Amino acid sequence: MPKFSYRFQSLLNVKRQFEDEVKNELAKKVIKLNKEQAKLESIDSEKNICHDKMIQESTNGININKLCQYNNYLFAINNKLKRQKESVGRVSQDVNMHREKLIKISKEKKILQTLKDKRLQEYLYNQLKIEEKKVEEINNYRYIVK
Repeated sequence: MPKFSYRFQSLLNVKRQFEDEVKNELAKKVIKLNKEQAKLESIDSEKNICHDKMIQESTNGININKLCQYNNYLFAINNKLKRQKESVGRVSQDVNMHREKLIKISKEKKILQTLKDKRLQEYLYNQLKIEEKKVEEINNYRYIVK
């Protein structure tokens, strides 16, 4: 029986390799996104703590210089929070872009794999027909020789 040969096998192999690379890139991007979101939560927590402290001290009585320091610090934290939100947004867009890229590559690979499976089934069916024909010829020969 001749060996099954799929003419797009090299393309399928390249698609598999590319899919693995994109999966690895996506995993790195997701890790980066998680880190950026953790930073954002940390900054937000820091802001809330500072705000609560300022309110607590202002109810107990606070001098104007201390209040200005809290206000300036909160302003700086809000700017930092805004920059971090932008950073999370950029990384999130990057993750979504890589996800779409992975989906596209996976679809292309699946199409090639499905085609390969279909060709393999056709090949096996044809090989079975060839074997049946050979067996029939052998039986016919035996019948004629008797």
